[in-house]
Amino acid sequence: MKGWGVDCEVFRTEHLDYVRVAMEGLEDLVPDCLETLPLEAKDAYKQVFIQEVRAMVANRETLTNCIDTLAEEFPDLKGLPPFVFDRDTRNYVLRQEFRVKNLENDPRLNPFTRFLFVKRPPKVQLRAQMVDDNEPIGQAARAIVAHHACHYAKCLTCHANSLCWNCYKPDDGVLFRYWKKLVCESCGSVYEVKPAKDEDSILWKIRNRRRFNGNFFGAYHAVQKELPRRAQHYVVFVAMKTIIQETNEFWPVHVAKVSDVQPCLKPNSFEVNDARGTNIRVWSRFSCADCEPWFHAPFVDVDFRALASDVIDSL
Repeated sequence: MKGWGVDCEVFRTEHLDYVRVAMEGLEDLVPDCLETLPLEAKDAYKQVFIQEVRAMVANRETLTNCIDTLAEEFPDLKGLPPFVFDRDTRNYVLRQEFRVKNLENDPRLNPFTRFLFVKRPPKVQLRAQMVDDNEPIGQAARAIVAHHACHYAKCLTCHANSLCWNCYKPDDGVLFRYWKKLVCESCGSVYEVKPAKDEDSILWKIRNRRRFNGNFFGAYHAVQKELPRRAQHYVVFVAMKTIIQETNEFWPVHVAKVSDVQPCLKPNSFEVNDARGTNIRVWSRFSCADCEPWFHAPFVDVDFRALASDVIDSL
């Protein structure tokens, strides 16, 4: 929180209870809804997209556009925390990017007023996220992994062919099944799915011990609490740039164990809600351990952006 200029002690006394807010996401954890996807890849991809888009509609966060008012004057500061930890002084200091713009003590640095949250109709917001932005890549990654894993892969913990897609159903009251897009019916191990630009970027980040963006911090601990004794928590990385070997084209898929999950804040953590007061949503960053190749998902010629657009139009 100090990276955003929020005094933790002041926040505890003037706003909501910090411990409760930090664990937000626990109430969103619901029973799994496991299913096997269609064997035909294109049918499976479409089913995943439909379920994911419906989940996004149910999740109010995806229908709110976060606007960084400071970026209107300084585009290079968009979404950037103003403070950084200085190893020499052992304190948080203003970033150089902000100092050169003479923003010391500027009231616009207050994250609770810096970011505006504008509600938009579902189709408008989803199209901005999934067609005009990079969101289809995330949906595509989940679709690719879910289809291949359900039909052709074995669980890395128990080696059973029992992986299932943890789908969204509109009548079960769920927002998202955080941190567990795939579940092994045999041992209970869970798998999150993350897209990557290419295979080299996956290996570079892991080799250099870089952290990855995760989901809600509280939801992670809720998943850990419910894991069976033998179960493991994995993250699956899909390189969206295909590889061609001889006559075969495929998406390379790697898998690693989730480790060292730390809380973090993002711009949309600071939404002020009239009904609930100041709302701090705590996200996460995590490291990986024991990363290894898992499988090659055969390339299927699908226009994922067009698929996303068709699904949105069908809402």
